[in-house]
Amino acid sequence: MSKINCVIGAGAAGLKAIKQCVEKSFDVICYDRTDNLG
Repeated sequence: MSKINCVIGAGAAGLKAIKQCVEKSFDVICYDRTDNLG
């Protein structure tokens, strides 16, 4: 069973967290209240 990391917020810090997780081959789901990134 693989673990999924959840990032809340797609601002600058959230995008950095997603990038670091992806670089370490983690599965990531990101939730944000808008459709815009950054």
